[in-house]
Amino acid sequence: MVTKRVANSMLVLRIVSIATAVATIALLVTNNSTFDNGAELKYQDFTSYSLVVAIAAIACAYCIVQLPFAIYYAIRQKRLISNRFMPEFDFYGDKVTSLLLATGIGAGFVLSVELKKFIDSKTYGSNDYKSTYNKIFIRGFIASTFLLITFLSMVVISFISSNNRSKAYNNHKAAPIYTPPSNPNPNPPYPAPLYDFDDYRKRRDEVYGEGVLAYEGGKVEPYGGWGSSLKSST
Repeated sequence: MVTKRVANSMLVLRIVSIATAVATIALLVTNNSTFDNGAELKYQDFTSYSLVVAIAAIACAYCIVQLPFAIYYAIRQKRLISNRFMPEFDFYGDKVTSLLLATGIGAGFVLSVELKKFIDSKTYGSNDYKSTYNKIFIRGFIASTFLLITFLSMVVISFISSNNRSKAYNNHKAAPIYTPPSNPNPNPPYPAPLYDFDDYRKRRDEVYGEGVLAYEGGKVEPYGGWGSSLKSST
């Protein structure tokens, strides 16, 4: 069982990841500009920005799926599904999502920074040309910054899920399988009897005399049996 602080941290980080991923998508989808001649420039005109939107949508969907489990985890400090499935799902899901986010951040920042430098360096471009592209790239840079926050949140969650997976693995180790000895004893010793008959006879002889049985009313012993003595015929 994890501490309440860890469970609450995972919930907060999931919410932060959703919020920043949604902000990234909103900034890029509405990232449109129009030139003075009426031509429109959209984010779809740049493959890298389309990739950033797709990755942000995947990260957002993944965190939304995880949100109910994170809420239950924060309230009860235990898994909604009590087996090794959730630790494994968190471990691999967080790792893959973090790698995708890293790819999207690289694509967004590289396009925004490098193309802005390229446009600004062109002296023959009109002010309308430069300002329109600058609006697109500045907004793309801001969107990539939000995606960076999503990535950092997922990295922290990934470290926590790795630790939880290790604990779950240690708690669910399979019990060792018993293997019989290679050459078992064919004649195992028998356990000692619970009743010592020799001790009983010794105590009886001390009380009644050797070879004499205790009298039991109404019971007739045959001649020469235990408790009777031989009589002379003379």
